Amino acid sequence: IDGHQGEWLLAGWSMGSMIAIEAATLRKARVKGLFLLSSGLQFSQSDHHPSGIPLAVIRHMSRQLKRNRTDTLTSFYEQMFSDSEKSLGLDQAFLQTLEAGDPFYHWQNESLIAGLDYLANVQLLQGWPTVSVPITWIHGSDDTICPSPASGLFSPSKRLIIVEGAGHVPFYTQDSVVINAWEELLGNVY
Repeated sequence: IDGHQGEWLLAGWSMGSMIAIEAATLRKARVKGLFLLSSGLQFSQSDHHPSGIPLAVIRHMSRQLKRNRTDTLTSFYEQMFSDSEKSLGLDQAFLQTLEAGDPFYHWQNESLIAGLDYLANVQLLQGWPTVSVPITWIHGSDDTICPSPASGLFSPSKRLIIVEGAGHVPFYTQDSVVINAWEELLGNVY
């Protein structure tokens, strides 16, 4: 953001959404809107965020990446889908796409572990109220990786869309919902 002119509409998925929120809190004058998918303001469990993932689970996943990368990633990818999405074979189709050469599947362990460290430590609850740009936040109703954010965090400029039956990847399983919301946000921002 700092290296380029203009204002930005930031979009992110999962941890990428957290990074977009963090950027919006740090560069308020440069961010014009946010489009967030399957994320929260905090991933790890704490006293003020009891629905988060326990730190022990996050650390265990880091250790498992070093021991058995394939099984660890496969388990994570399978958790991204709801039961109804799995019954349609969407999880297997997604895995085949990844194995066919998607760069996400081939990230180095060091990068994945750095991402897990970020998720274990970042808390965005404090800066969130200061973000006043138009926001569309899309979340699957059956997302077990990152349970849906509390609706009390939303104001008129912050729109929450819950995609019924979707897991952690609604842009893959119910893309029309996501595309329509994206186009609507673009129309509101520009």
